[in-house]
Amino acid sequence: MEAEVLKKAVCGATLSAGCRTRKVECEGKRVGVHVWDTAGLERFRAITRNYYHRAQGILLVYDVTRRDTFDALQSWYDEIKKYARDGVVVALVGNKIDEQDSPRQVSYQEGHEFAQRHDILFFEVSAFTGQRVEDTFTQVIRRMLVPGARTTAGPAARSVELDNPSIGAAPTTNCWC
Repeated sequence: MEAEVLKKAVCGATLSAGCRTRKVECEGKRVGVHVWDTAGLERFRAITRNYYHRAQGILLVYDVTRRDTFDALQSWYDEIKKYARDGVVVALVGNKIDEQDSPRQVSYQEGHEFAQRHDILFFEVSAFTGQRVEDTFTQVIRRMLVPGARTTAGPAARSVELDNPSIGAAPTTNCWC
């Protein structure tokens, strides 16, 4: 999936539940990727529960410039544990790292610690500029297709360092999402 398509899929304010579908090739397999965006709104919680049990990957996204979005993560994570199947790939994604008009209210360390505590992947991105978005989707899809797949931090990684020059050292992939 090209960065511009992803930017349109995840950028801007979400006022209702939305879905984007894209065919991608990853690890030699052509797969359909459906991205549901509910913006974490309570009115979509019942809808979201219906999709957890079929999901292979779930992104918990919060806004690094809004503490309340981070504080709500635990209840969303509890829903995942309750309704999702075992082995679902969960990634915590801090968004708006590009934001210059609003001060950061959630540190990188806080996000990283939440991810470690729950043994999930962790990324920080800018959906607006596309920074690290494609890499995030690539790593999550790869982990979904190849359980235990290596990320730049190793097979049991809880965090992926996307600026790490050793990214190419891991087995190569044709993932584009």
